[in-house]
Amino acid sequence: MKKKVLSLVLAAVMVLGMTGCATSNQSAADAGATANTTGEAAVSDLVPEPQKREKPLHIAYVNAGMNTYYSLILNGMQEELERYGNEEVGTIDVYSPTNVSKMVEEQIGFLETLLQDDTLDVLCFSTHNDTEFIPYLKQFCEKGVSVYLFNMPAQDVSNEYYVSLVSYDFTEAGRLAGQWIKDNLKDEAVKMLYLEGQEGSHNTIRTEGFMEGIEGADNIEIVVSQPADWTRQGGQEVTENALQSNPEINCIYGPYDEMPLGAIVALKDAGKLDGTTVVGYDCTEDGYNAILNGEMAASVNTDAKQMGSNMIDTIIAHDLEGKEVERAIMNELTVIDSTNTDLIPSDNYSYTEQKKSKEVEQ
Repeated sequence: MKKKVLSLVLAAVMVLGMTGCATSNQSAADAGATANTTGEAAVSDLVPEPQKREKPLHIAYVNAGMNTYYSLILNGMQEELERYGNEEVGTIDVYSPTNVSKMVEEQIGFLETLLQDDTLDVLCFSTHNDTEFIPYLKQFCEKGVSVYLFNMPAQDVSNEYYVSLVSYDFTEAGRLAGQWIKDNLKDEAVKMLYLEGQEGSHNTIRTEGFMEGIEGADNIEIVVSQPADWTRQGGQEVTENALQSNPEINCIYGPYDEMPLGAIVALKDAGKLDGTTVVGYDCTEDGYNAILNGEMAASVNTDAKQMGSNMIDTIIAHDLEGKEVERAIMNELTVIDSTNTDLIPSDNYSYTEQKKSKEVEQ
């Protein structure tokens, strides 16, 4: 069998969008020691059963846009694959939308192309809402391709055509951020700027969790809440404007580190970084460094690299070892602040070549 090398596909494919009827939308099931979410959607009879496929597996990794987070997931996948033997066990092709506003069209184009590839064994897929993609995921299952969803909130998964959801609890991550602010600023009158992400379920679910976290804290007032579109530039611009009209702001939170990192730039320019508590989400490399530098107070570590490692372990168990796997596999969550930065491994934010150290049971 011809081996494929790790490749990055960035070409946008423009096609007409499709929508499908959603099945019952239940929440994800407890997946053991690393899971902390609830419920799961029904499993279609079309979803491939555990099996011992021929090696190497041909894996497609279709993400929602190759930012730092999705790059870390890919690093985790590649490192774990190397521990099992690298190209003798499987290869990964990467498909990334180039334009957030056209993400759905580009992802549909990728899926239509992959449906023509009879060598594909596994599809790893992440999107902001799976409803548009249900007809496509069903077709992959009909072809015998094992579908794995990743980095999606369980509440947002409305289809039944996947083996496992490999992710983390979005609501709990938001709640932990809110709880940290509630606990650590309980003696202050908090005037908060809330940096929203782009409109959609990812933003809504994280926000709902955050509001749970600060519930009952009468000292916390959100004086401004505006979209910063998940970007550093958006975080900077919204913060600059908010500080002009609300100079009393002394706490800034955003449910993705890029937005609070932009806020830090605005705070520095305004001479207001000292005395302002900035809290983020995802604990990206720049967010982590900002904590080390004393510029960001805390960030929820959702552990992107571990997600990638979990995904490869799950794929190998189901598709090479013929084992049953959990329907929901969730990362543990930790708030990182100045007291526990040592919990982040030194190689967490880079790709590190691995030696073979695991065996595939066949």
